[in-house]
Amino acid sequence: MKDSLRVLMTGLIDYAGMFPPAKLPLAEAVMNYLSYRKSSDSWMLGRFVLPAERLKEVVHAELPVSVLGRGGPARSFVDGLHADLRLVEEAREASGGRLLVEMLETKIPQEFITSPEAIRPFLSGVCEMYERAGVKLFVEVPVGDERILEALAAIGTGPDTPGVKIRTGGLEASAFPSAEDVAATLWGCSADGLEFKATAGLHHALPRYDVGIKVQMHGYLNLFAAGILIHAGTITPRETLELLEEQSIENFSFDALGLSWRGRSATLEQVRDARSTFVRSFGSCSFDEPREEVQGFNGITRNR
Repeated sequence: MKDSLRVLMTGLIDYAGMFPPAKLPLAEAVMNYLSYRKSSDSWMLGRFVLPAERLKEVVHAELPVSVLGRGGPARSFVDGLHADLRLVEEAREASGGRLLVEMLETKIPQEFITSPEAIRPFLSGVCEMYERAGVKLFVEVPVGDERILEALAAIGTGPDTPGVKIRTGGLEASAFPSAEDVAATLWGCSADGLEFKATAGLHHALPRYDVGIKVQMHGYLNLFAAGILIHAGTITPRETLELLEEQSIENFSFDALGLSWRGRSATLEQVRDARSTFVRSFGSCSFDEPREEVQGFNGITRNR
């Protein structure tokens, strides 16, 4: 696989086999994950995703993990974050260090979106506590809300800042945000120096119409290429929207120098930096679908 495509795909897919539409039992999902780790495509595999309250059930497995926090309304949000971190620390101790909890993802209370100025007082100290524990906190925000950009700005900047997670699909058409809203969120995260990850609806590399749900699904290749080019400073907001809607793989190029889309380029080092500091990963209940589809793009080396 070409260097830049390999860097883009390395550790990109967080396996969430317990969640819809797969909805596998925890034990089966863990077995799948461990099997994927032995495959030739294991380098694409990210973390195993499970709820925080079920960490104690996997303490005997050697897993890199992203846990889902309990969320809740603003009045109990911080207490929930403290309780989730206690579960993480207890599981780490019980596992003897085998369990590597790297991220915690939790929904931000709707009250914080409605009143963005309330965010920082609640988060003060909590994110730093997670950082000290070696866990990156990601807050899930509702894409498309008219105050989302204010909320992103209110989260703040600096080492004690959480990352942002968005939901890019689901089981019904209304769960899929528009390309305009996804682009706006990417640019908002970039402007405020916030790490970004996604979940749901990203089984395919390029956008594809789903006849069952009757909606245009987003492509993970488009999403992460857009984030990389934003981070590299080589694409405009309007072009970002066009890239998110791009359906022809022929308009992408991947080679040893970097990646490009319709002449907008990022060097290999810029791809690597964006993946490690900005566009982190996406959760998928399937590992097979996204990895098998991207394998067909190995020969893309069109001129820039």
